Amino acid sequence: MPSRALARVLVTAAIVPLLGLAAPQHACACSCRMITEKEAYAGADAVFVGRVVRREEVRREVQSSGDPVILVFEVRIVHKGRVARRQDVHTVSSSASCGFEAQPGAEYLVFLDQSDGELHASACSGTRGADKPLAVPSAPSYPPVLGYADYDLEGDTWSPVRAAVGGAAVVAAVVAAFLLLRRRGRGGPERG
Repeated sequence: MPSRALARVLVTAAIVPLLGLAAPQHACACSCRMITEKEAYAGADAVFVGRVVRREEVRREVQSSGDPVILVFEVRIVHKGRVARRQDVHTVSSSASCGFEAQPGAEYLVFLDQSDGELHASACSGTRGADKPLAVPSAPSYPPVLGYADYDLEGDTWSPVRAAVGGAAVVAAVVAAFLLLRRRGRGGPERG
């Protein structure tokens, strides 16, 4: 009998660690360094107050808390940087992965970093509800740039002037094609 008891103990000792390997691993929670609002402002590329009008999630077959999300804001006041009246902000879907979980319809004071021509917010950037004014008395307040931007306007990748010139070029090309087709239609076949 003692050998059976010893065998059970050995088998159990071998199986228990294997069960630990098969168990699902715990996700790591986001851990942010505590910063003051002045530090968040100083480190941000852009700061604004705006209301979330849309949340666009990228659907994938296998979903995770790190999946990308685009938040579309209606911007009311800009405190730093150049931001459009309608501005896309990139984040990830869950605060577990340091994503900024904004609710559509709610207004926020948003601190953003620019990366690859996009504006990004995170749970660690200092972003919060807009119930209190920005705690940086020297920060300016000015209106957003008119229009819609899916990336930061500080670079030369997009501007309202370029958009207007591009739109005018398209309209001119359509009018020229219409006039050319109309002229060909009037001439008809030549008679001999």
